[in-house]
Amino acid sequence: MNSRLFRAAVVSVMLPAFVACAGMDDMLAKYNVTKQTVQSFEATTSTARRDAVYTDVTTVLVDRGFDIKVSNKDVGLISTEFKKFASNAAPGGPPFDYYLQIKATVRDAGGGKTLIRLSPIVKEQNRLNAAAFTEHELYYFEGAPEGVRAADKGGWASAGQTLFNNVATEVGAKAGVPFDKMTRNVTSTKFNAMLN
Repeated sequence: MNSRLFRAAVVSVMLPAFVACAGMDDMLAKYNVTKQTVQSFEATTSTARRDAVYTDVTTVLVDRGFDIKVSNKDVGLISTEFKKFASNAAPGGPPFDYYLQIKATVRDAGGGKTLIRLSPIVKEQNRLNAAAFTEHELYYFEGAPEGVRAADKGGWASAGQTLFNNVATEVGAKAGVPFDKMTRNVTSTKFNAMLN
């Protein structure tokens, strides 16, 4: 008899806890996002020759405020200096500045076509210690707005995404390739902003 009472008591105590956990799953679900890590965006055009496309890509980068670090028309390579696009300081942490560099290649793709590849690199630099920095591929988050805001602490990833997408859009427009027709070489990773 006592074991039945004990089981009943345990169930009466544990049932509300299980119900609360089910509600927790629903709350956590809205923070599920997809982390998109960008290797490159590519466009293939047949409307312009390689030399003209190279000049257009260089012009877009300069017009968007990037300084050109390396430019070699013979091999079709353009690399920018790092351009600051955001700053952020996490509560209790040091302030960081975020910089974007874009490496562009313009190549003959055969058959009268030209391939344009834009590859973004982000540098995170500790403002209190200039020697403390990391470089990595640009990433951003997709999903429900509250999940994206929570994952993108400080909004710097969204600012980098906007800057890179604007450059890619303009380069594509000059080459006659709409942004939505560009090939996006990205790695998608499921991510929960509340748990990571």
